Amino acid sequence: MNWGLAVNVYDTVHRIVEKCVIADQGGIDWLWVTDFPAVRHAPSLAAIVAENVKRSRIGVGLVSPLLYRPEQIVQFMSTLIDNYGERFDLLIGPGDRPQLSRIGIEYGNISMLVTRLVSDVTKIRDELGQRGYDGVRVWLGAQGPKMIAASIKADGVLLNYTDPKMLKWALSILGEIPKGFQIGAFPPALITENPDCSKEYGLRKSAATVAMGLGQSVVSEFGLMDTLSAARISLKQKRSIDQDVVDAIDEATLKRFALCTTPEGACNYIKILEGIGLDMVTFGPPQGTSRKLVKNLVKTRVHWDDTV
Repeated sequence: MNWGLAVNVYDTVHRIVEKCVIADQGGIDWLWVTDFPAVRHAPSLAAIVAENVKRSRIGVGLVSPLLYRPEQIVQFMSTLIDNYGERFDLLIGPGDRPQLSRIGIEYGNISMLVTRLVSDVTKIRDELGQRGYDGVRVWLGAQGPKMIAASIKADGVLLNYTDPKMLKWALSILGEIPKGFQIGAFPPALITENPDCSKEYGLRKSAATVAMGLGQSVVSEFGLMDTLSAARISLKQKRSIDQDVVDAIDEATLKRFALCTTPEGACNYIKILEGIGLDMVTFGPPQGTSRKLVKNLVKTRVHWDDTV
């Protein structure tokens, strides 16, 4: 099982690099530098990370083709590879809808969104292949059933779920897995010795963000219509996820969308994911927000290596 960490791009560059080095030296396999959009240009930050880490692969993304044309994505990936070698992967997805809306970019025709993304993924993969960059894996971020099914045309999928039951459901949609195709989970995570999940607003907000991104069919599939209705109404009114939206979701529901546990509990969780057929887990925010939390993840990895 490969381990990844979502890099906290909101920190200073110095602190970002410092935490990436800790993760790299501690055996974390992937460092994902996000742009959904974010406050920092992901390719530029990925280059700085590449200058300082030795072992970890560096994932660029989630990157939205609604924000960058496929030609631009190919160009910045090519620049990274030419300068630092084929140690980069790319994660494509639509991006955070409220964040995109704030900078004047809309999803457009939702019924065609999956088709458009798959077309862009194909263009990017083909162009990177023509340039001889065969070592770059292009992943698709997915949550809804149509996107999950379409991800089979990429090199891998990162599923925006935590609950093993939901992950099993996603795997059933994928059907027969092509050779070499990789499957990962991307849960909001807080791994610490004495977790108090109800008091960790950063984790609760990350979990709420995932829950609020669910489509109607998925909400219905998992019986979440009633438990999420108040939060969905609040989000529609406020157009952003704030404390009121988070507080409108009960703790039991939020726990289904986040991993909040001890290092030992995280290892047990990873064994479950490995058992259902996943190849990678990338620990999302708030795990990458502090040196202490990154060190906790490294400690968890050491514990995992000692027990498998």
